[in-house]
Order: sequence, then structure tokens, then C-alpha cells
Amino acid sequence: MCLDALATLPMLRGFGCKQPIQGPRSYRGDMRSRILGLMCFAVLGSAFALAESDRHDFRHDRRDARHDRIDRRHDRRNIHRDRRDLRGDRRDLRRDLHQRDYRDARRDRRDIRRDKRDLRADHRDLRHDRRDIRRDRRDRHADRRSIHRRHRA
Repeated sequence: MCLDALATLPMLRGFGCKQPIQGPRSYRGDMRSRILGLMCFAVLGSAFALAESDRHDFRHDRRDARHDRIDRRHDRRNIHRDRRDLRGDRRDLRRDLHQRDYRDARRDRRDIRRDKRDLRADHRDLRHDRRDIRRDRRDRHADRRSIHRRHRA
């Protein structure tokens, strides 16, 4: 007993039943409006969540770039400190070799190797921070363009 054409739609049938939902006409209308309301709620909720995530992503990129710039400044300071230590260790090595103090010369060579390793690590960190700043800047501009395109449409 099908009262109208909408009751025969597959989404309004019972769970696995071949017959449409039976009952008073007002009950079927309430179910349809509830389903439609839930679908609208889900669509609007996801749209607001996406808009908030874009804003959060833009803010996160700015903050991340600021921290990368601070980290880059610290890496440069460490590079200068390591170069100064390296010059001092080389000076001590020359003095120790001139005075034939081979035990201290061995210690100075160890210090030079350690300072060179630290210097390479600081240069690597500096390169990574530069790359991260470039990527954050690119992401920020892409986010800004997508926000402007969305508002224009």
C-alpha cells in the first residue's frame, strides 16, 4: 500500500524490508524532515570546520616561521661560537706541537674533530631552518590565495 511516490524511495524503506515505511502520513513527513535536517546540519558543520582549519593553518604557518627564524638566529650564534673554539684549538695544537707536548696535541686534535662535527651539524640545522621558512612562506601564500578565491566565489 503505497500512499505516494516518495514513500517508495529506497532510503525511506525499512531496514532491508521491501515494503515502504507504514504508518500515519504525518510520521513519514516527520522522518523525512528529520533526515533532511540532519543532512543540512552535517553539511554546515563540516563547512564551518573547514573554514576554521584554514584559519588555524594560516596562523600555525606564521608561528612556525617565526620559531624557525629564532632557531636560525641561534644556529648562527652557535656557528660563530664553534668557529671561535676551532681557531683556539688550532692555535693550541700548533703551540703544543711546537713545544713537543704530544699528549696535549692529541687532546687538541680530539677537540678540533668535535668542533668540526658541531659546526657541520649547525650548518645542517641552518639549511633545514631556511628550507622550513621557505616552505612556510609558500604555504602561507597558498592559504591566503585560497581564502581570497573562496571569498570571491
